[in-house]
Amino acid sequence: RALLLVISTVYILLPNPTHAEEAKTNCASPSNQIELNECVKERYENSSRLMQELYDSKLLSLTKESRQHLSFAQEGWIIFRERTCIYQAQGIDGGSGWQMMYLSCMARMTEKRVAELQEYKPAQQTDAQNKIPTALHFEPQDGFTAFIEDIKRG
Repeated sequence: RALLLVISTVYILLPNPTHAEEAKTNCASPSNQIELNECVKERYENSSRLMQELYDSKLLSLTKESRQHLSFAQEGWIIFRERTCIYQAQGIDGGSGWQMMYLSCMARMTEKRVAELQEYKPAQQTDAQNKIPTALHFEPQDGFTAFIEDIKRG
């Protein structure tokens, strides 16, 4: 199932060869489903690029321990986003609007994640000053990495 998820996501994001040579779609007034799909795809790609740039810049400002926590959170969030959007689009599986529904969800959730990442304050403290209480602290070997890998495998 995870492989199918990856393959279908890659397929959706590949350019449509029948429209590759055409002029750029006017997203202010798309006139058909293909143009709607192209506009939503562009919106998702832009928000995804912005999220990645913001995430990368946040990582640079964090301590080693904080980077690890944000990295695990981001991995989990990406899986959550994709599964949520597949769920939301499942009602129109096989229909011409599936791609638009899926990518609209991906764009919307990614835009929200951008806002969340913008609110995160950079860690100015050292790891020793920024310790998480032991009861809330976990290391990757405590099972979280295995949990994420299980989710990825479906």
